This record gives sequence, structure tokens and C-alpha cells, in this order.
Amino acid sequence: MEDVTELSWKKIERKAEKCGYRDGINDGRKSNFQKSFDQGYKEGFKNGYAIGKYKGALMATYKQTNKEDLKDPLLEKISRGWCQVCPSKDTSNLDINEAISNQNKTSNNYLKGLHEKYKDKVKIKLPQTT
Repeated sequence: MEDVTELSWKKIERKAEKCGYRDGINDGRKSNFQKSFDQGYKEGFKNGYAIGKYKGALMATYKQTNKEDLKDPLLEKISRGWCQVCPSKDTSNLDINEAISNQNKTSNNYLKGLHEKYKDKVKIKLPQTT
């Protein structure tokens, strides 16, 4: 009888260890995902805010000095078009720091391009992004 009880106990122990391991892995993934999401969201917000602020100031200033609205493909539908992560089908091996760096470069290049194109027409200070 003692052998059966010991075998049952070992079986329960193994199941508990497997469940604990599985839960630990799952919690680690969730924690890492949340941390990466928070970091990406913060950087994305900074970039989006800088672009929106510059775009708004540019359009308002242009409207004050010109009769027509400012029409430029660079100012149309920029929200998803500049995302450097969205085109990726598989993000399982995505390095968050590399993705943020690429996004920052793209956003900065976009702002610099707008600024270069309109610096003679409107006097707006280029916002600082990271």
C-alpha cells in the first residue's frame, strides 16, 4: 500500500512542477511583453506628438499667410504609414530596442523632410524627438 501512495504522490508532484514551470514561463512572457509594449507606446507617443504638433503648427501658420489650405501628400494619412513594426508579419523575434530605434529614425527623417520643404514658407521650430 505504501508503494502506491508514494507513486501517487510523485505523480502529483511531477504534475505540480510542470504546471508551476508552465505558469512561470507564461508569466515571464506576459511581463516581458508588457514591458516592451509600455516602452514602445511611450516612444511612439513622443514621436506621434512631435509630428502632430509640427503638422498642426505648419498647417495653421500656412493658413494664416495663404488663402488656400496646405495640400501635401506628406501630410496625409501619416498615422500608420510611418510605422516600422506594422509591416512585419512575424514579430516573435522582434528586438524592441531595434524597432524603437528604426521608428525614431523614420520619424526624425519625416520631420526633417517636412521642415526642409517648408522652412522658407513658415517659421516653425523643429520639435525634438528621441
